[in-house]
Amino acid sequence: MRQSRAIRFLVLLLVWFAASPAEAVEVPTGLTASYFANETLSGTPVLRRTDATLDFAWAGGAPAAGLPVDSFSVRWEGEIQPRFSEVYTLIARTDDGVRVWLDGRLVINSWLLRGVADSSCTFAAEAGRRYRIRIEYYEHLGAATARLHWHSASEPVGPVPSTQLHPLSWDEPTPGTGTGLLAAYFANETLSGAPAIERIDARVDVDWTAGAPAPGLPVDSFSVRWDGEIQPRFSELHTLLARTDDGVRLWLDGQLVVNSWNLRGATDSTCTFLAQAGQRYRIRMEYFERSGAASARLWWHSASELMGPIPTSQLFPTAPATAITGSGTGLLADYFANESLSGLPALSRTDARVDVDWAGG
Repeated sequence: MRQSRAIRFLVLLLVWFAASPAEAVEVPTGLTASYFANETLSGTPVLRRTDATLDFAWAGGAPAAGLPVDSFSVRWEGEIQPRFSEVYTLIARTDDGVRVWLDGRLVINSWLLRGVADSSCTFAAEAGRRYRIRIEYYEHLGAATARLHWHSASEPVGPVPSTQLHPLSWDEPTPGTGTGLLAAYFANETLSGAPAIERIDARVDVDWTAGAPAPGLPVDSFSVRWDGEIQPRFSELHTLLARTDDGVRLWLDGQLVVNSWNLRGATDSTCTFLAQAGQRYRIRMEYFERSGAASARLWWHSASELMGPIPTSQLFPTAPATAITGSGTGLLADYFANESLSGLPALSRTDARVDVDWAGG
C-alpha cells in the first residue's frame, strides 16, 4: 500500500514537472544593443549588451556608465516574433532621431532633432515567424527617450516583450577602422578651381535643405567631391544607392557606375557589384547643387547588410594631395615691336608666369 502511494506521488511529481516549463519558461532575451559616445554610431561602441526591452526614458541622465548624458547613439539589432497572424503596427517613440529597418527594408526614417514623438509603420505578420529588425537612435541635447511599442487587433499597445525579441544569433563581422571620405567642397557647380573647403566627412548622408553645407560656401550653386575607399563586410552582391538633389556621378575602382549629372529632385541612382568581405574598393562620388533643396546620401545594402548609410568604419579617406614645389623661376620672354616676331627682340626677360592683361597699355 505504501509502495503504491509512493509510486502515485512520483507520477504526480513527474506530471507537474512536465507541465511547468510550458508556463514558466519564457526565455527573456531581447535585442543586441551597441552604445556609442557620439551621435553618428561611428567608431567602436563604448558598451555592448542585450537589452531585454526597448523602453527607455533616460530624462537628463546617461544611458549607462561611461556614456555621456548628451550626444550619444544606440543601435539595437536582432529579430522580432509576433504572436498573431494579423496586421501589426510598430511605434518608435523617441527624442531625438530614429530609423527602423524590418527584414532589410527601411520602414521608419525620422533622423532629425525632435521632442518626444511617435513614428510608426505597419506590416502583415505571421504568428511565430521571426523578422529581422534594426533600430538606430541618437540623442542630441536635453531629455532622451527611446521606446519600441507594438499593437494589433489581438495585441494590446505596449513595449514589445522580451519573450518576442531575439538578439543577434549570427557572428557579426569585425568592423573596419575607417574614418570617412575625403571631401572637397567647391563654390561652383563644376568642381573647378581650388576647393573652398577640404575635410574628412564621417559618412555621406546629409540633407542641407536650403542651407549652406559649411561656412564660406553658398547656399546654391556648389559642388562636392568625395574620395576614398569602401570596405564591404560580407562576400556577396551589394547595391550602392546615391540619393541626391541635384546631380551625381559615382565611380567604383575607376569605373563610372552611376551617371546622373542632371537637375532633379531627391532621386535614387543605383548600381550593384559583387563584393569580397574585407577588400577595399576605390570610390569617388561627385555631386552638384543648383538651387532649392540640397541633399546627398551614399547608402548600401545586401542580403546581410541592412539598407542604410555606409558606416564610418567602412569608409577610408584618400590622403589630401600634397603640392610639390619646384625650383623654377619663370619663362624666358622675347618681346618684338611687330606682329610677326621678326628681327631682333626689343626686350628679353624672364617672366615669372604667363598671366597678363595689358588692356589698352
